[in-house]
Amino acid sequence: MDDFKWGIVGTGEIAKAFVADMKLVNGRNHKVVAVMGTSMESAGNFAKEHQAERAYESIHEMVKEGGIDGVYIASPHPFHHKETIICLEHKIPVLCEKPLAMNAGQVSEIIEASRNNETRVMEGMWIRYLPSINKMLDLYASGKIGDAIHLNASMSYVAPKDKENRFYNENLGGGSLMDLGIYPVYLALLLFGEPESLQAFAKLTDDNIDEYCQAILRFPGNKFAYCESSIITKTANTAVITGTKGRIILEEQWNEKPPAIVIEYNEGEPETVSLDWEGRGFQYEIETFTNYIFNKEDSLLHSMDDSLQLMQVLDDIRDKTGIEYPFDKDA
Repeated sequence: MDDFKWGIVGTGEIAKAFVADMKLVNGRNHKVVAVMGTSMESAGNFAKEHQAERAYESIHEMVKEGGIDGVYIASPHPFHHKETIICLEHKIPVLCEKPLAMNAGQVSEIIEASRNNETRVMEGMWIRYLPSINKMLDLYASGKIGDAIHLNASMSYVAPKDKENRFYNENLGGGSLMDLGIYPVYLALLLFGEPESLQAFAKLTDDNIDEYCQAILRFPGNKFAYCESSIITKTANTAVITGTKGRIILEEQWNEKPPAIVIEYNEGEPETVSLDWEGRGFQYEIETFTNYIFNKEDSLLHSMDDSLQLMQVLDDIRDKTGIEYPFDKDA
């Protein structure tokens, strides 16, 4: 079986973790053959570290040269849309970090480009493939906690308060919602489906960066989700599904590698399910993506329709809170 040859766009910590987890993928061997960075220096250093043959500071040059089976995009959020479409137009499949784009209109354009070029794209919503999330979904479906009433999920990272940090840079899609809040919102949709309505609130800086955001989503069957994100305070960083017979607690840091899931019952002793796996956990989405490319599977656990629905909800939250970016006027 031939190696899967990757082009990597972005040279930050997420890209490094992604490449490190390639060695944990079952079956096909994976190797980095091309790297694009914000400068030749950053691209060259990353390429040297990971034994890649080519380095670029232009995605046009990287895809034009070819020899790539798939591209992983881990650049700042506002560049995802353009870079993904460039790859698709060159018939190169794309695994793009979340968020896939900055608004639903851009996601729709990516879906159209994928169809027009008969080339597959997948949003890197990596938590959908983690053992922790799949175990939580099994427990939820088992009925152990009765009828679900609400989800309470939060994500936070106290970021340095300067524009050198992407969280406080409006031109890089900064703020808590698009980077952190996307996880609780996605989990709510995964559990409860399409919301009927939502309310949202945010603490904005003078540059319109949402330092704190909270959304309350209402779903069919009178189910609710409380989704919280912050770059200025530390939150619980847990995800708790509460039902009529008890609750399921995905412990801190719930979207990465939490130590355990705890099931607390209204009556009786709690249960604890320990969690562990090798690496960061990117190997699960890498394996899914390559199967999607080579086996021509017709569906994904996180489909492009799911990506569009998620972005539509995030757009609604932004509309209700006034979260805007300089590039929105170009949309």
